[in-house]
Amino acid sequence: MSTNVKSGPKFRRRAADRPDEVLDAAVGLFMERGFAATRVDDIAAAAGISKGAVYQYFPTKQTIFEALVRRAVGPLVDEAATAAASRSGDPAKVIAGLVQAIAARLKDPTRAAIPLLVIAEAASFPELAEFYRKEVIARAVGSFSALFEEGVACGQLRPVHNAVAMRCVMGPIIANIIMGRIFGIGLPPGVSEADFVAQHIDIVMNGLRARKDAA
Repeated sequence: MSTNVKSGPKFRRRAADRPDEVLDAAVGLFMERGFAATRVDDIAAAAGISKGAVYQYFPTKQTIFEALVRRAVGPLVDEAATAAASRSGDPAKVIAGLVQAIAARLKDPTRAAIPLLVIAEAASFPELAEFYRKEVIARAVGSFSALFEEGVACGQLRPVHNAVAMRCVMGPIIANIIMGRIFGIGLPPGVSEADFVAQHIDIVMNGLRARKDAA
């Protein structure tokens, strides 16, 4: 009887961990083979469970991808939304802090793999790109736009086109990932990732900051 009592919680923990185990297996295979070439059978084998067990948690391969986006990138978007909604603190500092936090978290290969996967598979699987657009890009643009507008309203930032400013803020971060992970072009000698992010933030925020000598 005591054996059954001990195995019960262990089994429940194992069952509770299975969705994450499936996602861990999936992201590794997607990074290695791509979305199209990865079968649910492969994901099940890598996760050490049956194909039927995978379908118990994720009805389709696309729902696995969607769960990966929510797990890897969702918290970053949520953080931006919370910062924009709170309307507390210096908007310029909040924007700079968010960019720094996003860049730091995208250093994790399993997080950075998600936007790279979308770029690689968008032509063949436009539904993946559309999901990412709605779940990540549209929400992030909305949050940063609110921060830009707040900064303009309090006189810290100059008026800009929000969507263009968002591309200027996040574009170089994504471009740096693409340069390094796809083309194998690293940063110049002596320049760390932290140096790159700090200089990028400095350039962008100086461009956004309201000019005191403006008429």
